[in-house]
This record gives sequence, C-alpha cells and structure tokens, in this order.
Amino acid sequence: MVLNPEEKWSFEEMIDPKHTALIVVDMQNDYCSSNGDSCKQGRDIGMTQRMTPKLARFLTHCRSLRLSVIHTRNVHSEFSDTPVWKRRSGGKISSVARLNSWGANWFEDYPEFTPRSEEYVIDKHRYSAFINTDLEIVLKAKGIRTVLMTGTATNVCVESTARHALMLDYHVVLVNDCCATYSKVLQEATELNIQNHFGMTVPSDKIVSVWAETYKIDSARNVDEPVS
Repeated sequence: MVLNPEEKWSFEEMIDPKHTALIVVDMQNDYCSSNGDSCKQGRDIGMTQRMTPKLARFLTHCRSLRLSVIHTRNVHSEFSDTPVWKRRSGGKISSVARLNSWGANWFEDYPEFTPRSEEYVIDKHRYSAFINTDLEIVLKAKGIRTVLMTGTATNVCVESTARHALMLDYHVVLVNDCCATYSKVLQEATELNIQNHFGMTVPSDKIVSVWAETYKIDSARNVDEPVS
C-alpha cells in the first residue's frame, strides 16, 4: 500500500499493521476475575467479563498479522504508594494488584492474555502507561504511529493512556468492544470523549474487516498463524 501523507491517512492507512500497535491494558486477575479484589470490593465486573472473549479473539487476529503487541500491568507496592496515591484510596493501602500477588498476575481464565516472548510488558504504577515507563521509547523504536487501545478499565487506565498517546502525537483508536469498565455510563462517556477529542472509537469487527479486505485474512479465522 502506498500511503498518503500522514495527515491525510484514510482509516485503512491509519491501522496499517506496519505502524500499528495493540495496547492491552491491565488484563489481570484483580480486575477481571470474580475472585479478584475489584469484585470483592463491590465493583461490578460484569462488563469486563463479557468483554474478555472479544478481546481474546481480537488479540488472536492481531497476532496473526504480527502486530506489535504491548501489555500493561498495574503493580502497586510500598515503593510506589506515595501519600497522594494513598489519599486517592481513602488513606488506605489498596489491596488491588499488589506486587507479587495472584491478583497482579495475568487473567488466568484466558491464556491469550499471557504475553508471548516477543511481546513487550510495561509495568506501571499510575493510570497512564506512559508515566515513568519506557512505553514511548518502545513505540518509537518500532516505528509505531497508531495505537489500538483495549483492556480495563476504559475510563481510568485505558483512557489515561489514550489521552497521553494523543498528546505525544500518536493516532489513537479506542476499540470499544474490547475494553470495559464498571458501568455503562462510564463506558459511554469515555467512548464519546475519545471520539470528540482524542482519537477514534471503533468496534473490533470493523478493524478486522479492513484487515481482511486489505490483507486477505479470513475475518472468522481463529488461528494464530499469518495467512500466506
């Protein structure tokens, strides 16, 4: 594909696998499992659990095209719990995603969420995956211009990272059926906010259909190898 100048890219050009990365945000036990601390603390994880098979399938498609895949993982500990961070949680040390805990591990119900050896992992201590991490360096080193934002929670870590990405001059695509939060109101507010100010809000099937047409992959294919 011969690309137009970047400011004139079509959607098809914007999500060209050569310069697109999938960012999978915080698919960890504490945020996704009914045995995780988010659920135990009373948060409704129903939307997250309904979203996870869609994201697992979309991740399989991305891997089939050899997209750059980057996983972010929240990790909290005494080394990152500043007074401001403690105040944010009511003065308590949050039990969610604690260092070396089961809850901080990848969501065990879906093996797709365990990073592969060639996929990069960002350990983060704040909502945005760019804060005090090497995410920007990794994106630049791989020549990435577009980020596909997925994961949990839509209105917190996903949105914070998406906003940051735009302000660092990346094209942002929120894959709205592959991210979830704790209420429909919060989900829809973030989708609208991203669409109006920070990027595009697009369902995964639209992205897969573009790839299927442009790169001749089967949109129903559920394998892990690229189509020859």
